[in-house]
Amino acid sequence: MKEINDTLGHQMGDQALKDAAHILRQTYRTADVIARMGGDEFAVLAMMSEKPETGPLARRLAEQVEEFNATHPRPYHLSLSMGMAAWPAGKLANLDELLSRADARMYTEKRTKKEHG
Repeated sequence: MKEINDTLGHQMGDQALKDAAHILRQTYRTADVIARMGGDEFAVLAMMSEKPETGPLARRLAEQVEEFNATHPRPYHLSLSMGMAAWPAGKLANLDELLSRADARMYTEKRTKKEHG
């Protein structure tokens, strides 16, 4: 979002955040918790079945971002980097540890994207 703010202004940066929030609300269920963590980072707490599988959730979100970019003309292009962490149903998880794992995975993905273009 920094690039959008710097090149297009804060009003466009605010619109990009609203667009991202809209995509998240459309992608996930009403029972899932969506929170803006700060800046351009969002967290989604998605309740899953007994066997947590984050792959389908990640694909669905990526598809929604692609569809949004194709169907909503904007002077910017939304992109995403995801870090997902899961824990088995019925087991208590430390939320800070879960967020830390997801954050580390997101930065690994960002670094990989930069290295491979």
